[in-house]
Amino acid sequence: MLDLAFFTDEVARDDFDASVRQGVEAGANATELRGGLYGKKIQDISDEDAKRIAATLRRHGAKVGAIGSPFGKCDHTNPEEVAAHHRIFERMAALARLFGTPIIRGFAFWAPARRGERGPRPKIEDCLDEEASGNSGRPWIVYDLNDIC
Repeated sequence: MLDLAFFTDEVARDDFDASVRQGVEAGANATELRGGLYGKKIQDISDEDAKRIAATLRRHGAKVGAIGSPFGKCDHTNPEEVAAHHRIFERMAALARLFGTPIIRGFAFWAPARRGERGPRPKIEDCLDEEASGNSGRPWIVYDLNDIC
């Protein structure tokens, strides 16, 4: 069965409960959690927040279809940013397991200083080694390729 999901923060940014209720009333059965999560973004929620979110979803008969993470939305030439995003990925993987979804949305890294320049696609394989190695049983990353340099 195909799930119909929606970004909860695009329905009712400041009211997660109302967002889930409205999404389900419109026919969706799943959400992509990104922001508007009781005033927090997905990368900022605690385990207690996650339990509250899961309870709200259950109450409305919905589930998490994907984690809408910011993973990879950083300058791939900046080692500190890349390291921070590896830590974000680990948290997103833990949340994906907690919510029972195999999908984490991420981005394909970029070099903001080169935005607008035409040229070959930057090499990002080195940025993804940790996520790609030993992926057995781990969530999949679905990349948003709209921001490629």
